[in-house]
Amino acid sequence: MIVDDRVAAEAFYREIFDVTPRAYYKTDIYDEVIVDYDGGPFHAYYQPLNEESAPKSLFPQTTIYTSKFDEVLAKIVKRGLGYREIDTHTEGLRIIIAKDPSGNAIEIINR
Repeated sequence: MIVDDRVAAEAFYREIFDVTPRAYYKTDIYDEVIVDYDGGPFHAYYQPLNEESAPKSLFPQTTIYTSKFDEVLAKIVKRGLGYREIDTHTEGLRIIIAKDPSGNAIEIINR
C-alpha cells in the first residue's frame, strides 16, 4: 500500500495490529517495509521518494481480518482516530473503516 511516510505507517500498524517487520527495502526512489500479521498474511507499505503520493480513495485500500477486533477498535479510539461502522445485517459480523496516518481507508473485520 502506498504511504506518505514509511516510518509513521510502520509505527501505526505495529501499535494498532501488533505487526512485525519481515523485510526492509530502500533505494533512491522508494522506502518499503513488509510486515507480518500473526506470522501468516503480510502487507507491504511503500513510500515513493521521487514523487508525490496519489490522492486517497474514500473506499478501503485493504481489508484486515482480526481475531482481536475489540482490542484493535479500543486502540483506534484511544488514539483519537476516526472510524465508521458498517451495518452488516449479519449477527456477530463487525466491520469498521478507519484511516491510517497517510489517509488510506482500511477495512477491519472481526474474525
